[in-house]
This record gives sequence, structure tokens and C-alpha cells, in this order.
Amino acid sequence: MLYFLYGEDSYRARQKLNEIINEYQKKNSGLLNFSRFDLEEDLINKIFDESRNANLLGKKLTVVENISFLPKNFEEKFIKTLDFLKNDKEIIIVLFEPGKLDAKKKIFKELKEIAKNQEFKKITGRELAVWTKKEIKAEGGEIDSQVLDLLIGLFQNSWEIASEIKKLVNYSPKISEESILTLSQNRAEVSVFKFIDSILAKQKYQSLILLEKILKNGESELNVLGLLAYYFRNLLRLNSLNQKGLSGREAAAAAGLHPYAASKMTAAFRFFGLQELKKFYSQILKIEFLIKSGQIDPRDGLWQFLLDV
Repeated sequence: MLYFLYGEDSYRARQKLNEIINEYQKKNSGLLNFSRFDLEEDLINKIFDESRNANLLGKKLTVVENISFLPKNFEEKFIKTLDFLKNDKEIIIVLFEPGKLDAKKKIFKELKEIAKNQEFKKITGRELAVWTKKEIKAEGGEIDSQVLDLLIGLFQNSWEIASEIKKLVNYSPKISEESILTLSQNRAEVSVFKFIDSILAKQKYQSLILLEKILKNGESELNVLGLLAYYFRNLLRLNSLNQKGLSGREAAAAAGLHPYAASKMTAAFRFFGLQELKKFYSQILKIEFLIKSGQIDPRDGLWQFLLDV
């Protein structure tokens, strides 16, 4: 059997790889039936030598990583060997290539033809939310939908989200806005949240300066937009609850927000009316759509929003 795992979402791709390895080792105890190679470090001749001795050593699962480092003069031999072994049910070969495939490389086209392949594209939106919630549950934690929005808004990369989940669940199985802000203080509260505070205070010049600083530090435009959407959505929710006569603490509880965060948000009502909040929230969603559909430059979209606020 021959499998080819690849894609930009290298975290989920590696998850699948580890799942195959763990499942195999449960059924086949011992280490002699498992070989693992990295073409960035191992010589291709070593792999061919090991393959010839596979039956003698009882090695039935072989993992080969970083196919892009395969020397060009070995590609044909490599493909022929795999093509010969692919129908052998006693041998499982898993090829792993993290990142986006180079469409110009002939070997990837051939691997797609002879192997059972699975691509792991970057996930966003609802798909990312479903995956994140599943990961939290697997770690023994739980999270509300509003807090989930915040987590995804801050960490849209699957590697980062997985790392944060482990920290958060270890801190408290029930993930809250407070725990996210506490454990992610350096990245979130000091940088992105100061930026949002400047927007709520209508300090345009300060907002533009902080935005450039955030982007230079490696934060993506979509992450920033995700946080803006989270804040303005909760501002609308709090405004609606306040109109119903709920106290600040009651509104925070109903909205699923920490009282401190809710109190900071409600301060924005001094600067924005309900219609303005709706207008800007709609604008954020529109800019997010235009960016994801390639109709506008991400940075230009954010700048335009800040100038309009």
C-alpha cells in the first residue's frame, strides 16, 4: 500500500501521518517493523538498501518525509520502486511532503497517479472552528462558541492553535476569554488589543501606527480582521442586552464574556451609536470577503477600514 500525504496545513498532515504510525504499531508490536527516513537528512541509497532488507528485518511500514529533497537523478528509480511495491499488501509506504507542492516537479505528478493521496489545505471559518473544537475535546477541554471565535481570531494557524489549546486546557479545562488573555498576554493584550482600544477611542493616527507594528511582528491581516469582527460582534450583542435593561455583569454573562472585557467594550458606546456599530461590523465582514476572494489587497482593506472609522 502506498500513501502520499501533503499540503499547506502541515500540522493536520502530520497528525494524519502519526495516526497511521500509531495505528500500525498497535497492531504490530516492536520497532523492527518500522522504518522512517527524511530525505533532507538521509541518503536515498540508504532507503533503497533498507527496502531490499525489509523482509529479512520484518520492516513493513516505511515513512519517507520531505520528498522535495530527492535528488533529480534518483526520481525515476524511486518512482519505479514505489510502483512495484504499491500492490504488496504486506508493505505500507507513507510519503510525507509538508507545505504546498511545487507544480513544476514531475515527481509529485507521478506520485499522485500511483499513490492514494490526501491533500491538507489550510482551513478557515467554520471548518477551522469545527476542527479546533474537536482538538479541545480531545485534550479534555471545553469552550463556548463566543470564546472559540476569539481563539481562532488570535491564532488562525493550526500549529499555533494546537499549541495554545495544550496551554489553555492545562491551565483550566474550561477555556474562557480570561484564560486566553492571561496566557496569551504578550501577543494579544499588549499588541492587538491595544490596537482595538485605539479604534474604539477613534484615535486614527495611533491605530495606523499600531497596525503597522502588529503586521511587522508577523501577525496576518486576516487575523487582525478576525479580532475586529469578534469585538464588533460582541459590541452589538452587549448593546442589545443593555437595551433590554440588563446590568453590566448580567449582560457580560449572557454574552459569554468576562466582566472586565465586557466593561472595556461597553466604554465604546460613548463613541459609537448602534447604527455605526452595525455599519462597521458589516464593513469588516465585507473586507474579509474581498480579501479572501482576492479582490482587494489585505493591507489596503485594513487601512481603508481604519480611515472610515
